[in-house]
Amino acid sequence: MARTPFPAGTGVRTATGAARASGRLTVLQNLPLDELTPSDSTSITVRVQRDANGRFLPGNTEARLAKVRAGSGGALAGLEAKGDPVWRAADRWGKRYTGHRIGELTRLYGELSSGVLAALVTAGATLADARYLRALAASAGDSELLVRASGLAKEARLAERDALAIAALESKSRPKLSARDALEARIAERKALEVGK
Repeated sequence: MARTPFPAGTGVRTATGAARASGRLTVLQNLPLDELTPSDSTSITVRVQRDANGRFLPGNTEARLAKVRAGSGGALAGLEAKGDPVWRAADRWGKRYTGHRIGELTRLYGELSSGVLAALVTAGATLADARYLRALAASAGDSELLVRASGLAKEARLAERDALAIAALESKSRPKLSARDALEARIAERKALEVGK
């Protein structure tokens, strides 16, 4: 079957056959490998990022990217450190609440997935923000801010409910170990840790 040629550099061609009959004017299509134009490999320069020992060289792109990270001590932590001290106190309370809640669910359901943990962290942070806004609304007498705080508290409850539901479903789908099997697995895990030292 003869193909309508592609315009240079695109995967779009004019529709033919059944596609044309159904009213389509163009079709998106990937070129077969034998029809791809060869790249000009001389224009691509690859910068060496590591030395012979595998260590990063100065000025590598990976190191530059690592300087802005979202985790603890990252860019978000720097922004939060500049925040209102009252908000930071509420945020610390939210983190403590999240830690307690994670412990409760771990004791209840055993192992927790990263999705459940993310939902719990979101719930704790949202609840902390709701408490902060509620305190601001009380001090300023702002009823709109109080309504917004109430909405955030509701979102926190929903996130926590979702985390509970996911944890329950994951716990049911996880194979149950007998007490003996669980003990043997823990012993084998500790032996593996001792061997790795």
